[in-house]
Amino acid sequence: MPPPSVPHAEKFGYIDASGKLLISARFDFAECSHEGLALVQLGSKYGFIDKTGNLAIPASFDQASSFSEGLAAVSVGTKWGFIDSSGRMVIPPRFDDLGFPPGAKPFSEGLAAVTIDGTTGYIDKTGKIMITPQFDLFTEFSEGLAAVRPRASIPVNTWLALAQSPAMTLATSIEVNTALG
Repeated sequence: MPPPSVPHAEKFGYIDASGKLLISARFDFAECSHEGLALVQLGSKYGFIDKTGNLAIPASFDQASSFSEGLAAVSVGTKWGFIDSSGRMVIPPRFDDLGFPPGAKPFSEGLAAVTIDGTTGYIDKTGKIMITPQFDLFTEFSEGLAAVRPRASIPVNTWLALAQSPAMTLATSIEVNTALG
């Protein structure tokens, strides 16, 4: 795993815990390693390096996020999809780009939040929509719950907790806070 990145002359490289430069400062942007690969930017494109600094996945994406649960969200033009650790596109780009955070969030507990036509729902690792897009604000799942706000169906200051069933095929909502904002 590459150690934390450090900027040098407006480029990023990687150091070890003693401060020794291990991977030369040649990236326009760099993140810490996730699942053995670190997200880097070369020019205007994003790719992934291994722990030695070699490009494991070429810098060919317009935007990207780190790996989570074996997949990374990547954009091609204005659409987001997901690649595996070999760089193979396993879920084709079809999700909206709403700026950063991207139109596709990392996988968490087997689901990833994705945006289609301005509303967000959740897909599984095959790209199948498991929870219909219907939210305008959302979080990743954690401990079986994701905080969401249904699009224009309830007051703006209301959030719901979306509960995920063990089979990840059903979801129910409960109101958890009406005093946010």
